[in-house]
Amino acid sequence: MKLENLPKEDDWDAILKLVQSFNGYLYFESFEESSRQAKLKKRKTLIDLQNELFNAYRAGNHLGEKTNLLYAYAELKPYFERLLR
Repeated sequence: MKLENLPKEDDWDAILKLVQSFNGYLYFESFEESSRQAKLKKRKTLIDLQNELFNAYRAGNHLGEKTNLLYAYAELKPYFERLLR
C-alpha cells in the first residue's frame, strides 16, 4: 500500500477494492476478535486501520447501506496518510 494509491473519499469502487484486500476475520481468526479489535480504534498500524475499515464495510452490508463505509473511510483516511508518509 502506498500513499499515492489511497482512494479519494468519494471513489466507492476504489475504497471497496481497498477493503477487499484485507479480511479481518481471517487475520484475527474469528469474527469476535476482529470486531473487538476494530472497536478499540487503536489506529496505530495499517492492520488496525484495515480491520476497522473492514468491519465498517461488513456492518454496512448487514444494514444494507453504502454510506457506513464511505464515512468510515473519510474518518480513517488521515490515519492512513500519516502511516504511509
